[in-house]
Amino acid sequence: MICAFVYQGTELCDPRNAPKGAALVPRVFDGATIVADPGVARTLEPYLRRVAAKRDEKVGITTAAPFSRTFTGESPLGVLISDVLREYGATDFAFMNAGGIRAELPAKELTYAEIFAISPFDNFPAVVTMTGAEIVETLRLTSTGVRGLMQVSGLRYTIDAAKDNDKPAAERNKVVSVTREDGTPLKMDELYTVAMPDFIAAGGDSTQSVMNKIPRERINVSYARPIRDVLVQVLSKKPQPLAPRVEGRIKVLNPPAGS
Repeated sequence: MICAFVYQGTELCDPRNAPKGAALVPRVFDGATIVADPGVARTLEPYLRRVAAKRDEKVGITTAAPFSRTFTGESPLGVLISDVLREYGATDFAFMNAGGIRAELPAKELTYAEIFAISPFDNFPAVVTMTGAEIVETLRLTSTGVRGLMQVSGLRYTIDAAKDNDKPAAERNKVVSVTREDGTPLKMDELYTVAMPDFIAAGGDSTQSVMNKIPRERINVSYARPIRDVLVQVLSKKPQPLAPRVEGRIKVLNPPAGS
């Protein structure tokens, strides 16, 4: 990190690695103490004020309890975001990669900063038309134990966390079943619409082998607004406060100890 202040006796400023009891002191570089440049400060000041105002802006969303995230199963925040993507895209199903959820939501009247924290990347909503077989393969690729489990809307799936652990990650198939939310099976050759972040549509989180084979005309990304703004648009219109929930969309058999 580039910092004007560091922990005394170190070059560290990351609070996650703060030495116990160490105080923050001005950083010295090349024999000089680092201080703010008045000209740069004047240039940045109006932009910083605008950022602060946006950060503190109320977004019309209130949560009744915290919305948590997890990498090892279904999470209230994964349910919330995947449902928003599905509603916004008017699709059959939705995916949200667990690794793209970067924070949790507190129980309060939310500000833009708290929505930004859960989706800080400039990811945009995409709609991909996929066969049932491609949907199942995507869930296989993202449930090998290397990455967090894919959060879903409109789908239910079961994995066996103990299966195929002796195989290379790319060859593991831990998926036991995949159905629609009402329990009816997917038709492997039928086409379905799936909303997802453009990161996944571009092959992120090990999905390249599926996404690279899907014709380009079946992948549509909307650049009208990033996902965090989609969340504000959709959730602010819901009855408030929002309550966290899980619905058994993801079932994990033989989970590792402590998960």
